[in-house]
Amino acid sequence: MPIYKAGQPAPQLGWKILVIYGDYASRKSSIATTAKNSLLIDFDEGSKRVHDILNKNKLVIKHGWTEVEALARNGDFDEFDTIIIDTAKVALDRFLMEAVLEDIPGLKDTNGVPKQDAYAVMYNRFQDNLLSRIRNKVIIFVAHGDYDSDNKKQMPVVSGKTGQFILGLADQVGFVQ
Repeated sequence: MPIYKAGQPAPQLGWKILVIYGDYASRKSSIATTAKNSLLIDFDEGSKRVHDILNKNKLVIKHGWTEVEALARNGDFDEFDTIIIDTAKVALDRFLMEAVLEDIPGLKDTNGVPKQDAYAVMYNRFQDNLLSRIRNKVIIFVAHGDYDSDNKKQMPVVSGKTGQFILGLADQVGFVQ
């Protein structure tokens, strides 16, 4: 392990993760696309509302989470400095969880609801098949906001364990109104 002397910056070894959340139509995605050399990965087909979208890099997901994993594995995200996942809830709770349950059907209960172990598999798959392949980038999760159970503060709408996972990874969380 090298020693970095005073004034000598340590190399950036990982990613920076940001969460932008807020009210519907508050321009969260438009703000995210102002990031340096960004790629908007559109999971809920909302990119058509992004300001100046014709001059932005975007990928509209049509075939599920495995499409994202294949692009990451092939290095298709390498040329971008910022990867925007829009929206976090749809990307993880729908697309990634669907892929996990399709690959391992035993991870859902008799009602089709993911079991506890499904979330662990989802987190590992997210880290192994996406985060580990897009090192040294800024990753922005876009999420809608809603009030907590006490109606006192806005929280990102990324449910339960998935939300805890995202917020646990985040270096910064910002609210847009």
